[in-house]
Amino acid sequence: MKRLLIALAIAAGAALAQEHGAAGAAAGQAAHAEEHGDPLIWWKWANFAILMVGLGYLVNKNLPPFFHARTQEIRKGIADAARIKSEADAKAAEMDARMARLSADIDALRAEAKQQIAAEGERMQAETRQLIEKIHSAAEQEIAALTRAARMELRAHAAGLAIELAGQRLRGAITPETQGVLVDRFVGSLERARLQN
Repeated sequence: MKRLLIALAIAAGAALAQEHGAAGAAAGQAAHAEEHGDPLIWWKWANFAILMVGLGYLVNKNLPPFFHARTQEIRKGIADAARIKSEADAKAAEMDARMARLSADIDALRAEAKQQIAAEGERMQAETRQLIEKIHSAAEQEIAALTRAARMELRAHAAGLAIELAGQRLRGAITPETQGVLVDRFVGSLERARLQN
């Protein structure tokens, strides 16, 4: 393309130089040409024809490869653009699919979280019930133990009081005469027990 432009510039420069050079001569010959016609007209037409043939040659030589290369570049650009567009469409479709799945995944995660929260709530309620039952059972056992201890203490106290009361009655009821009778009875029961053995 650069060669073509350079060749065109040279050819145009040569044509302009000829015209300017010929312009000075043509001014003098203008009067003569008006009378007899332009004697250099055939040379001008020959020069124009050579210039056109040269330009045509340069154009035919350089423009088809240039246009062919440019056409190939445009086709390659179109093919690349089509490939990039198809890749972009594929990525957009993939992103749309991901977005659709994302909504479903979020719903699934929410449902799973609700299930886990419900399961955790049930587990905590079960643990709380078990803990309450253990506390209740321990309280019942402690109450029963305290009740037994209180009964035993009450019995011991009642026995102590009964013994003390019996001792007081015996002291008041035992006289030296009854004391001798009791001792005799006791000694008699010991002798009987010895004889039986």
